[in-house]
Amino acid sequence: MEYLHRFKFYDLAQSLCFEGIPEEIYTLELAKVPDESDGKAAWDWLCFLKGKRKENFDMIAERNAEVRGAAYG
Repeated sequence: MEYLHRFKFYDLAQSLCFEGIPEEIYTLELAKVPDESDGKAAWDWLCFLKGKRKENFDMIAERNAEVRGAAYG
């Protein structure tokens, strides 16, 4: 089940993707993030964002240095 989506600017009438426009839109569906790692690089971050208790934050921060730096400075 996909939970991370990336959108680019696209003209349906001409079937043209605007590669020159650097802006992209990312959406996250936190409810769809699996409880167990699916191997995607974003999984730790999404579990961190989805967490509701300090224990969840601590568990993710313990195994991921980037998350730990963001969470505890």
